[in-house]
Amino acid sequence: MTLLPRNSLAESLLTRPTAIRKMLDGVKTSERRNRRHADEGDTFEIEGRRFVVSEVRQQQLGEMTDADARSEGVADMAAYQAFIQSAHPGMPWLPKAKVWVHTWQEIKG
Repeated sequence: MTLLPRNSLAESLLTRPTAIRKMLDGVKTSERRNRRHADEGDTFEIEGRRFVVSEVRQQQLGEMTDADARSEGVADMAAYQAFIQSAHPGMPWLPKAKVWVHTWQEIKG
């Protein structure tokens, strides 16, 4: 798969304080966005902790599983869909819509 140019730096992945807290607590390990914000191997730092982007890929919203939702820091797909629609009022849930999945891991040591 050929990747399109990314939209911005890895630091722009998480912009909401609640998402950052979930990431630092180890509950959130991925972020889905409508544009690519990082490349595999990119590193970023939040509150003195370093992370590496381990995977970047496209996915249709309808392909998501409860495990994918948990990696986003919510309980299941119903909670993920409700969160997305509350964050983007008026936006319909389109199962065929493609998003960019960014997955990361903390760099220890």
